[in-house]
Amino acid sequence: MRLTVVSNPVDGGEVTVQPASGDGKYYPYDNVTLSAVPRPGYVFVSWTGHVSEIEDAGQATILVEMNRYYTQNTEELEIVANFAREKSFPWVWLGVGLGGGLVALVSLGLLLRFRAKAAASPPAA
Repeated sequence: MRLTVVSNPVDGGEVTVQPASGDGKYYPYDNVTLSAVPRPGYVFVSWTGHVSEIEDAGQATILVEMNRYYTQNTEELEIVANFAREKSFPWVWLGVGLGGGLVALVSLGLLLRFRAKAAASPPAA
């Protein structure tokens, strides 16, 4: 049986196949581990294609037990690693307080809060 693994989109990431097979052919007793590695700016989303027999198909690393597919009389297996562009969150100022007010900045879903320091106290007269 021949196993073909592709990335969607092609520039979204890479897939490693262990053990590697130069011609893509595997036998019923073979277990193959696929790992999806996103490129910078992308995230792994899911596996699609011939994944109905795979447990945890939503994980970036999966185990393909070839014996499960031999019973389906399938000559070719194609499995697709799907990637998506990372969502970037803009920095948003929620408020700026002067003279000791509260300043809040939101980015990447995190709320960073700190108390603004008042200007140095005037010198004692």
